[in-house]
Amino acid sequence: MRVGFDARTIDWTGVGTYSRNLLLQFSDMGLDVTVFCMDHTQDLIPASRRLRLVPTDAQPGVPRRDRDMCALVEAAAVDLLHVPCHLAPQGLRVPLVCTIHDVIPLVYPRSIRSPFKRASYRRQLLQVLADAARIVTVSQISLSALSAYANVSLSKVRVIHNGVSEQFRPVTDREQLAAVRDSYNLPGRFAFWIGEFRPNKNLEFLLRSWGALQQQLASLRIDPPAGEPRSPLLEDLLGKTVRLEEGDLGWRTLRLEQDGSGLALLLEDGLGSHRLTVPTDGSWWRGSTELAIHPARTVVEQFPRPVAVSGAWEDPQTLTVTLCFVETPFHPTLRLRVEGQGATLRLDANCGWDELQGREWRGTLE
Repeated sequence: MRVGFDARTIDWTGVGTYSRNLLLQFSDMGLDVTVFCMDHTQDLIPASRRLRLVPTDAQPGVPRRDRDMCALVEAAAVDLLHVPCHLAPQGLRVPLVCTIHDVIPLVYPRSIRSPFKRASYRRQLLQVLADAARIVTVSQISLSALSAYANVSLSKVRVIHNGVSEQFRPVTDREQLAAVRDSYNLPGRFAFWIGEFRPNKNLEFLLRSWGALQQQLASLRIDPPAGEPRSPLLEDLLGKTVRLEEGDLGWRTLRLEQDGSGLALLLEDGLGSHRLTVPTDGSWWRGSTELAIHPARTVVEQFPRPVAVSGAWEDPQTLTVTLCFVETPFHPTLRLRVEGQGATLRLDANCGWDELQGREWRGTLE
């Protein structure tokens, strides 16, 4: 496959660092890449025989130059073009992959103070999201924002976190840490800001929001499910398998096991078996899971996602389990109800994904 990369923004802050590091990784992987760059930024492209440069004077984000850029891409005969931001040329005849680092102006429109620039950003972003065959975003919260504010189909989004440069490493030497603290007269707890002070970086807004958040956090909480820690049916259920009817999540079987004073919930899908520890004493278990809770997640690249889990017996026949996915707004609830040799598994999402509200799968005990 002949890969093209749009490096016309390589001299920008943020996305430029992302582009340079990505090109270095492509080169180290032995991937041949056609790199489109501005005439005056060729010296910023990492030196590698794997990277073939195609210079241009077509500025990114200038619609009247999109035709020139598309012609260059077509002449280079690449099979796809990766653009590391939302400023992709319109009219491409090859599949487009774009990286969206954040969508702050969609969530907080006034982070772009000019109404004209605000409208231009929204138009360009929504167009590239519609044109892209695949979208890379760098965090779970950006994925949530794309879904909530731009109505992006999750099936074409991949979360690939930014890497950490080798020059950054934790410092554990207490004397060195104390010396730095004394040098800058730092208090016991402090916030460390790295970046610029441009208005679009929202530092002032961040500080005001942090102060307001501290007040809200004092009373903000997600309570564990209400109910009893045990059920008289539990002994009969332990070790038995609930075989579920076929569904779009790919869940096949469910099994309960004893796990200390609580339970372990084992769900099997096409990707394997997923084990969740489920305390039933009002506490939370913290771990990670690759369990898919949305149809799109069965085709999106899987990776462990941090989660907190708690459960309780709503009544002797119904086990309620809440999953809180860390640093996301999502905490769906599973309800397993057993009646004789039959069972029903119900999934309720707390936000978004309307098609999953009250979804039920029937099963049989084996």
